[in-house]
Amino acid sequence: MAGYTFIDDDFEVANDAANGAAQAYVVALGLYELIDRFRFRDPSAPVPAPGTDGAPDDVRQAAMAALHAAASARFLYEDLFTRTVPDDDVERDLPEVAGLGAIVALDDEQTIADCRSLNDVRVAAERAAGEAVRALRRVAQIGLGVAQYAYEDDDTELVERTCITLLVDSPAAVGHPALDDHSVRGRTRPEVAVELAGTVARFLVTAEEPATWLEIGADGRTLHTIRFAEGRGLHVEGLGTFQAPVVISEMVEALLDVCIDVDGVSPSDLQVTWAVEDHGDGYEDDSPYFD
Repeated sequence: MAGYTFIDDDFEVANDAANGAAQAYVVALGLYELIDRFRFRDPSAPVPAPGTDGAPDDVRQAAMAALHAAASARFLYEDLFTRTVPDDDVERDLPEVAGLGAIVALDDEQTIADCRSLNDVRVAAERAAGEAVRALRRVAQIGLGVAQYAYEDDDTELVERTCITLLVDSPAAVGHPALDDHSVRGRTRPEVAVELAGTVARFLVTAEEPATWLEIGADGRTLHTIRFAEGRGLHVEGLGTFQAPVVISEMVEALLDVCIDVDGVSPSDLQVTWAVEDHGDGYEDDSPYFD
């Protein structure tokens, strides 16, 4: 036999990716509603949530792309399945892989092209699902920021726990946080404060010390770094140490005061980088939905 390949894996991965993307959309819808109701509890002083208004649509768009790719994968798989090597031939010629899945022989150009197409749509489904879960994580991170500016009660704890669970212990909590989008989208100080608070809160619950830190900068230059201090406190370069348990909103407001009054930077011009110590081998997103 000139060559052979399994076709089950590509189909199953594409299908799983589409399922994950669809789940991310449903979760994003519910989380958005939860955060939106929560931040308007005091109509006279709503807490901003920059970048979340279109988030469910972003997740839906990515999820639909994953679903379409999975549908193409099913069509290709079903067509290729009619060309699979019979079990008796597999047991005779390829006993080491007998029973491990559907196998096709790469003995004609059309079959080779169809197998490549199946692989391509699997990759497309993974990429789209990756976009969906990344958009969901963005909503959860902003939700954490909103919770830092709300008064403490059961609703605040519910939002905070929900967001932390999504970011730490769920199918969406995949890959290194440094690979997510931490760009500042807010235009006003209150909006930027919520974004920074969400990033810092996520840093506290997910980062690995001391190999990870946050960089706050503008115009391509680093103004301040945020690193872990002893006892899981936080040290802000140029500002000082905030002991655990860190009151994130107070730390963020102090940081913004320095950025505005000392560094002369507008809040909307700030840039946030989740930095990771370079050991020479880099790091990769371990998500199955990562390009």
